[in-house]
Amino acid sequence: MAITAGQLTGCQSLRDTESCLSTQRHLHYHLGTLDVSQSALGRANEQRDATFYTQLFQVLSQRCTHHTPRHGFRFKHKLFSLDGSLLNASLKLFPWADYNRKKAAFKLHVGLDHDGLIPCFAQVTEGRVSENEQARVFDAPKESVVVFDKSYNNYRWHKELTDKGIYWATRIRGNAKYRVLERRETLRNTAVTSDLIIKYSSKQSDCDKLNLIRRIGYHDPDTAVYQG
Repeated sequence: MAITAGQLTGCQSLRDTESCLSTQRHLHYHLGTLDVSQSALGRANEQRDATFYTQLFQVLSQRCTHHTPRHGFRFKHKLFSLDGSLLNASLKLFPWADYNRKKAAFKLHVGLDHDGLIPCFAQVTEGRVSENEQARVFDAPKESVVVFDKSYNNYRWHKELTDKGIYWATRIRGNAKYRVLERRETLRNTAVTSDLIIKYSSKQSDCDKLNLIRRIGYHDPDTAVYQG
């Protein structure tokens, strides 16, 4: 309860969390808790297994999803975004989390549910663990849409998503080899510059029996950047 209160109120330290709880003693009865000291929180962090926080996240996420508004896009399917972020750490304190011989780092892998913008998936790993490895742990429902960047460009995983009935969107690799099977018409004076049906043409793609891909060309009118 103390950790949850500290997170929701934006506390920056254990001492800050202790002070926050001590100013709300009249609410302790309703929360089912008592005063918590900084030293008690420190001992709890040292002794409690990390799986406790994983389970706590899952419980809170499930409760929140029942009270969230739907995303504001026109399509009705569930929309998720996947991303990974490095969390820098002291190499002296965490030598086993060596990232590049100069610093230690952990990586936070998050799946964001756009219904209410609430995280529905989270994993903390060592910094060298790839995003693709954790992406396979994320279980999106059928007919949902999953969006991710090029760090998740694993063709076999893309095929797994398609075979499960999950839509996905990402940027294509700059060195991707493919051939165009169909060119679709696009509306003039819009940011969409091309609409193609392509098939990857590398030897590995033939071995993996990859699905056909829809490739959209887009020119951002604000940044003048072209994406595919």
